[in-house]
Amino acid sequence: MMSRLKMKGGGLYPSFIRVDVEYTDEEKPPQMAAVLQLCVEELCLVYHIAVATKWPKCLKDCLREKKLYTFVGFSIGGDKRVLEESGLEINPNNFINMQRKWKDPKTNKYYDSLADVAGGVIHPFYKGMKKKMNRADHKLWGNIPLPDNLITYAGIDAYATYKS
Repeated sequence: MMSRLKMKGGGLYPSFIRVDVEYTDEEKPPQMAAVLQLCVEELCLVYHIAVATKWPKCLKDCLREKKLYTFVGFSIGGDKRVLEESGLEINPNNFINMQRKWKDPKTNKYYDSLADVAGGVIHPFYKGMKKKMNRADHKLWGNIPLPDNLITYAGIDAYATYKS
């Protein structure tokens, strides 16, 4: 899967790889990275890192790449922190926070959420994507096995950022 992701992203021009991280239950410290989502075009990787015992070398190499990829996410501060604590650091020079680069001129929010941007740029369907999960669902990212509804959500979430 990583080789397909790298092939999609590693063309003649630098490519954008969408990144998001879901966390383990905040009520059971320490909060850690539970799921890593990467997306290039229609190819999305939902990697349940909470159950991994070690990281594939190709994944670590991809995340540290300096020239071929630019990683893009929304509200990436926490993602950067928990990934680093997990040993999966993304090259900080190639990690862009879309909330600081683009703003919907029709809103007066300080920062637009992923749902706001995707709902305005891709399709209105995405406006309500965050409402499809309740608070209890957010506590399940570290569970084994990962529930099907969370896998589906993670794929939609990854694709929405890539298309935005």
